[in-house]
Amino acid sequence: MKLWFCHCDPLVVLLCVLGLGPVRAVAGLIVGIDTGNPQQDHILAVDPLTGNIAPLATVFPGFIYFATSSGPAYNSILAYSPVNLYQIDVITGEAFLYACAYQPQCASVGDLAYDSSNGVIYGLGTFYGRGPEGLFQLNDSGMQYPGIPGSHLISYSWIGYLGVDDISVMELVPGLGLYGVTDGNTPAGFTIDEKTGQASFLTPLSEAGVPYGITGLAYDSETGRLLASSGSLPGLGSGPPGAIFLLDPMNGLMTPLNVDAPNLFGIAEARTPEPGPAWMLLMGLTACFVVRRFGRLCR
Repeated sequence: MKLWFCHCDPLVVLLCVLGLGPVRAVAGLIVGIDTGNPQQDHILAVDPLTGNIAPLATVFPGFIYFATSSGPAYNSILAYSPVNLYQIDVITGEAFLYACAYQPQCASVGDLAYDSSNGVIYGLGTFYGRGPEGLFQLNDSGMQYPGIPGSHLISYSWIGYLGVDDISVMELVPGLGLYGVTDGNTPAGFTIDEKTGQASFLTPLSEAGVPYGITGLAYDSETGRLLASSGSLPGLGSGPPGAIFLLDPMNGLMTPLNVDAPNLFGIAEARTPEPGPAWMLLMGLTACFVVRRFGRLCR
């Protein structure tokens, strides 16, 4: 009688090893862009536990940028200039244009949120700056914008009206979904339905001590913490410094982490790939060795 491993093909086991080896976990790096010097914008890393700031890279070409969302590519974020949208590599600082060319497929979209689980980029906006605010989906055509190497030709698909005014920023929070914050007289948190765009009240926010209101949200996938930034647009005078807060979306509690931060109008998580666990590779190699070793008994 043959043993069970006599039926194991070493090639199959090896393929399993190759499948297990490249498995990657994804961590994150919270970053913002200091708009203090529009000729040389600095990408700054934000510690999700303390709110401390550290320099990371310099963006080129040099415009004014506001971080808005994780980017589809690893080590990248999506960020707005006053005119266009860009994907920025936070390691090299290189910026790549995201642009819509045809008016029927374009929209006036502000803050974005990237759902890495299904590869969808959501946006808050209106039709050409008119009408109530709603939820859009950003679509990358896979082609370049005409005449600009390395760029992305995009379009927007309408999802639905929010039914709520003044939701200025949003983020994708695992287990909760799209989470948005209003910037009116009574700041509050809302969930946003990804299928219909409908916003539902969740909880008021304890926004005391936030100098400019909440201007950015970023979820840190490694610690499971939702961070909020408060900053001002360039040209609005010299006000208080920026600030970083920890925000609990379930009860609205905001805990100050750094109230003397640079002027980070927006923040975002740059997803960073990590090597898969070494034990998985070792286990596969061991299985392959055992099958080849005892396979002699089957002959």
